[in-house]
Amino acid sequence: SWESYLADREKRFADVSEEVFPGLF
Repeated sequence: SWESYLADREKRFADVSEEVFPGLF
């Protein structure tokens, strides 16, 4: 569904952000 797609994209963005900016989030 659209909501699960957004939630998954948000989660993946958070995972990538933690890798790129460790300690920022």
